[in-house]
Amino acid sequence: MSKEISQKIYETTDYSAFKKLRGNRDLRSVDKIIESIRSVGYIVSPICVNEKMEIIDGQNRLAALQILGLPVHYYIVKGIGIEEARQMNIGQTNWRPIDYIQSYAESGNPNYQRLLLLCEKHKEYAVQHIVGMIKNEVVVSGWRVSNGITDGTFEFSEKEYFEIEALFEYLDQVREPLFSVKYTKKRMAITAFAFCLRVKDVDKSRLVTVVQKNYPVMQPAIGDEQIVKELSDLYNKGIKNKIWFDVALRESKLKKGA
Repeated sequence: MSKEISQKIYETTDYSAFKKLRGNRDLRSVDKIIESIRSVGYIVSPICVNEKMEIIDGQNRLAALQILGLPVHYYIVKGIGIEEARQMNIGQTNWRPIDYIQSYAESGNPNYQRLLLLCEKHKEYAVQHIVGMIKNEVVVSGWRVSNGITDGTFEFSEKEYFEIEALFEYLDQVREPLFSVKYTKKRMAITAFAFCLRVKDVDKSRLVTVVQKNYPVMQPAIGDEQIVKELSDLYNKGIKNKIWFDVALRESKLKKGA
């Protein structure tokens, strides 16, 4: 269904006329906008609002203009809301994965509420680390693991929440060692370790110990199977009941069709 777009660009200095759209992302780049305006001058870029004066796009610009005391230019599109705000930013750099998570959580989606709670409790980890853990994947591509977050289809049950929460007891013990290893991507090291924690019959305490003792000599890895193979070799050294994490990873990929 098409939306009615006003042909008129309005101007005002009544900043209180605008309202924050429930579920819209938090302010983030106001300082950069202010710096740009002061550097090159104010180039008019109207913000988009609906008929309720709720901001669909441009709330950072509004905040910057208010601080600088400059007039706000805006246009009205009737009948749009948070869904359109999300869609306008898919594929752009305006919204990060956490912005979508916050938006869907505020809209009442319990899957995203649980995910947001996990992200807020464990801010030492990137969203990609946490989403990768939930999907039980070793994260090589940040874009791939974030896929499904922006469209509101992400599923994360209460049972899964507590399963993932329990892993952080072990992750926190090796976060600094794994972050200090010269891997191409730290997210790969963290999510590889988390994957190994969830392999059947693994001795989690042993896995923590072998990483703590051996991280200075761990080799740089450029692929998920390579890093999981190294963790497997370290874990199995000197024990009879070996667990092959790399085999488990390949089996997991086959099940998912990856």
